[in-house]
Amino acid sequence: MGNKSFILGMVLIIGSLGAIGGCSSASAEEGADITAWIDSVISLEGQIPGQLMVNAPDNNTSDKFVITVTNNTLIFMDSNGDSQATTFASFSEGQELDIWFAGPVMESYPAQVEAFKIAITKDSQSQDLPPRDENQPTINAEISVDEFSIQKHITKQVEITHPGALVVTLGSNPTTGFSWNEDAVIGDLGMLTQIEHKILTQTENENVPPEEGDIVGAAGKEVWVFSTNKPGNTTLDFQYDRPWAGGEKAEWTLELVITIK
Repeated sequence: MGNKSFILGMVLIIGSLGAIGGCSSASAEEGADITAWIDSVISLEGQIPGQLMVNAPDNNTSDKFVITVTNNTLIFMDSNGDSQATTFASFSEGQELDIWFAGPVMESYPAQVEAFKIAITKDSQSQDLPPRDENQPTINAEISVDEFSIQKHITKQVEITHPGALVVTLGSNPTTGFSWNEDAVIGDLGMLTQIEHKILTQTENENVPPEEGDIVGAAGKEVWVFSTNKPGNTTLDFQYDRPWAGGEKAEWTLELVITIK
């Protein structure tokens, strides 16, 4: 009986230690803490790889999260049934993710948590991106409503290979009366040509044209597509206004400093 009691006690102790160590989803055998979609990818220069702003509409506690990705975060991409290790550079807006937490969730909105493991389960195939052409690389630049709410005036550097295309996607909410300028201001028209602009609304996790959306007040996106004309340097400027007389001007602005190689 003494030996049995000793063994039983050890089993209980080991089980308790396992429960403490597994308070987050550190085991790949467990289901993900949330399934979410990337709203924006935030690179943190000189620090940890970065953060992901994601939406998780099916989660019971919060529908928005800021996910911190560290050097210890395991990142995988599912491809044809196989899971392959990858890096932070593989993240892009619109991807579907399974996310395992590395610790407790901070009670804020959006909720904040560090990731133990992230699996990219579905790549971005949204209609706001042009078809990929290996002979004409596409660079995507996206800034969400959440990012503009933190910093109203943003400048970013972008490099494009010629011939190539640039897709700019900016958060927008036309139900507030604000909208981005239809045509971006191109510093040197000899460098870039705007070939498309369209407005999308956000319905669950899919972007749809406004006339097909049915969520009043839902944030959406505006998308511009540009093609390169020749190597060189130029700028693209965007301004978010209420366009009528007396309406607020330059509520948000974006300047992209473009290098075409």
